[in-house]
Amino acid sequence: MWHRLLMFGLVFVCGCGSIPTAPNADLTDTELVYVNDTWGFQVSRPTSDWGLSAQTFLQQVYPNGLPVVEVHIASPLNETLGAAFRPEFFLEPRAGSTGVDIDALANAFEESELKVLFEGYEAQGDKQKTQLSQGELVQWQFRNSPFSAQSNRFPGTRFMAGIAVHKDQFYIMVGNGSNNTGFPIDDYRLIAESLRFPVGN
Repeated sequence: MWHRLLMFGLVFVCGCGSIPTAPNADLTDTELVYVNDTWGFQVSRPTSDWGLSAQTFLQQVYPNGLPVVEVHIASPLNETLGAAFRPEFFLEPRAGSTGVDIDALANAFEESELKVLFEGYEAQGDKQKTQLSQGELVQWQFRNSPFSAQSNRFPGTRFMAGIAVHKDQFYIMVGNGSNNTGFPIDDYRLIAESLRFPVGN
C-alpha cells in the first residue's frame, strides 16, 4: 500500500494491521467493468487486453465505516519494449464530506501528497475539469525530474493525476508511464471518465 498522508484532516481508523483480502466485487458480464458494491462505484477497462486487480483492506476503515480499497488497471503487456515496469492506472476511494470543493481537493492532493511522493514534481499544463454522469472529475498531467529518485510505488517520469467527487466521497487517481514504457494518457482519461455510481448510490 502506498504512502498515505493525513490529507486535510481526512484520516482513517487502523486496526491491528492491514490484511489484504480477495476483491469483494466481480467483473460484470461485459468483463470490462469492475463494480464495487461496498463503495457503490464502477470503473471500466479500455479493452480486455488491460489487466485488473482490486484489493480490500478490511482492518483499515475511513470515518464513514468503509474499508480501504485499491484498484489497479494495468496496461497491455508489450514484451518488445523490454520495459522495467508495466504502466498502470491506480484508483482509491476515500471518505469526504458533502459539498466539498473539488478544486480545493485537487490542490490539496497535489500539494500534500503528490509533491511529497514524487521528487521534482512539475505540473504539465492546466487542470481539466469534466462533468461525470453523477459527479465531477479534475485531471492533469505532471512529470518528475529525471535526476530525482523514482517512486517505488509509481515508477516512471510521466504521470496523470485525477480527483473525482461524488456526494460525500472522493476518488484519487494516478497513472504512470515513461518514454521507454509508453504513457497511455488517452486510455487513462477513458478509465477516469468511465467512473460511474449506480442508481441509489
